[in-house]
Amino acid sequence: CLNPSKQGFRIGFQNINGLPVDATHEQHTHLIDIITTYSLDIFGAQEINLNLTHAEPQHQWGRRFKTHNYFSFASYNTHTSSQEKRLFGALFLNKQMTARMLQHGQDPTGLGRWTWVRISGRQGITTCIINGYRPIRDTSN
Repeated sequence: CLNPSKQGFRIGFQNINGLPVDATHEQHTHLIDIITTYSLDIFGAQEINLNLTHAEPQHQWGRRFKTHNYFSFASYNTHTSSQEKRLFGALFLNKQMTARMLQHGQDPTGLGRWTWVRISGRQGITTCIINGYRPIRDTSN
């Protein structure tokens, strides 16, 4: 199971319990290490808990993984005020899966609870990968 196969693809998922705003933080590096160490073709991360509203340009989501040859996209709640853009879940695809990507998106309700990607396979078969996140209700507020 630990040796990549040319006959299939490898998917991993992890609740990462938040990422710091600073894209150079070791937790960010650890995330990339997981993806590369296990030769994952697709990786789903939940509970990103990252608010990029006031982050510097070099720390924005679109710039975080470009140098690592991964396409990534994240979901966020579109119903919150424009002052906050908190990311909940994300999918990462390597170059081979990015080339096979037909569509991608997030939870159509706008709550940002899940992301999805549809990839093409052999003989016209497509596969849809869904990365979900269910937050726990905060009863303190």
